[in-house]
Amino acid sequence: MDLARELLKTKIDIREIREEMADIRKGNQVPNYTKGMVTMQELADMAECDVSTIRRRVKEGKIAVKFPNAKRCITPEAALNYLQGR
Repeated sequence: MDLARELLKTKIDIREIREEMADIRKGNQVPNYTKGMVTMQELADMAECDVSTIRRRVKEGKIAVKFPNAKRCITPEAALNYLQGR
């Protein structure tokens, strides 16, 4: 499970760097409240399933989501719990 944790951290880091670069290019200084969070598509890729499965699990309440900046995001803890089968 350490490999899943490292993969999740790396993907989050890559996404954060991309978002920061896009903000720099745009001259945007809006606070990014999604830092450290995972999108549904990223979790689906890590779990090797379809994004509809993740949406269904969210709807069932098995995966907790938050809505920073009006985006549906999954906390790293919730993503790890899902990947570990909890």
